[in-house]
Amino acid sequence: MLLSPIEKFEDDINYEWLISQMPGYYLWKDINSRYLMGNKNTAQLFGFSNEEELIGITDREIRCKAAEYADLFIKQDKKVLEDQIPYAVLDIHPYVDDQIKTLLINKSLLISHDKKIIGISCHCIEVNNLILNEITKYLGKLDPVTASGRWVSKKAANYYLNSQYPNLHLTNRQSECLFHLIRGRSAKEIARVLKLSVRTVESHIEDIKNKMDCCHKSEIVEKAIEKGFVEIIPAGIISNRIIELLKF
Repeated sequence: MLLSPIEKFEDDINYEWLISQMPGYYLWKDINSRYLMGNKNTAQLFGFSNEEELIGITDREIRCKAAEYADLFIKQDKKVLEDQIPYAVLDIHPYVDDQIKTLLINKSLLISHDKKIIGISCHCIEVNNLILNEITKYLGKLDPVTASGRWVSKKAANYYLNSQYPNLHLTNRQSECLFHLIRGRSAKEIARVLKLSVRTVESHIEDIKNKMDCCHKSEIVEKAIEKGFVEIIPAGIISNRIIELLKF
């Protein structure tokens, strides 16, 4: 009796071997961010020779510079578990041999056969697209500034691409104004970047003040940084940058 293509496929391979052959970077973690399994590409990215060495460790134990940002990666995992929705994260960090890589990471819930949440599923794609690389360079130049004028510089970064500023209920334009305000731009500079009148930008900032229960612009910035809003990129910021790049 001849086997069907699917039956022959299942007969010829095992799932661990299949996972090791998957393109891109795959990783599965339990609810405590301990690695359950990963593919060979992920193991090599983290400084290991094979995927078996990943099992049972955490981000703090990987053999590359990215281990210094383990708390950040674990915070992302907790966000997925708490909100119970998938997140796309733009991650810019040094990995094996100190190579800076830009990864688009999709993190979602790992669900068991009986519908229980057992951890996190991660899929990473290295960003080689010219426009996206230009966007990451652009974002890297926009470090946030505190009210005291002290720049908060980062050698590495991650950004949530599919998030809104939580619990603020800002309009799209207000979100874009907040993004630039966090990064030390004045109302006049924001107006120029967003191609709005200064009066319109000042009106948006006033609405942001009210929604964030702040009295001054400096208080908005300090509170936004404290809440982790630096990591959030409103959709309009990316689309506007792509439009600018396509003009040249």
